[in-house]
Amino acid sequence: MAERKPDLARRLGSVLRGAQDRSLGLRALREGLISDQELSGPVGVEDLLRGKGVAPEKIKELHAEIDRDDYALFRPDRAMPLEVSAVLSEPDRRLTPYDPTWVERAGRSELRCRTSVRHHEQSAALRQARNARVESAHARARPAN
Repeated sequence: MAERKPDLARRLGSVLRGAQDRSLGLRALREGLISDQELSGPVGVEDLLRGKGVAPEKIKELHAEIDRDDYALFRPDRAMPLEVSAVLSEPDRRLTPYDPTWVERAGRSELRCRTSVRHHEQSAALRQARNARVESAHARARPAN
């Protein structure tokens, strides 16, 4: 079992490094430092940039921009997406921790939440049935005049 952990950590590290390299490549592509063909090549983006004579300060700046964008996704003071605000303002559509919610990327640094309409319809039907049972129980408990 101890032999599997380093292998898993190595594979996970490889995947994360690949994602970071891809982010750096997309940023460099936007800046016009590399072409689309170079990005899809076998050479790592940082090595490619160094080989093309890009200043190390510029590479550090690209990494810093990526870090800022990544941090911006998780800032606690970030505005809530409009779809979530709309759901929170409607009592029949309030989300519980068990409601299925999908999050999708909607731009460079924006996330949008999607909830299942069918789930909301089922939740509304369950609430109506529960309210009917409660009212029925209250009616039975009231003394007849």
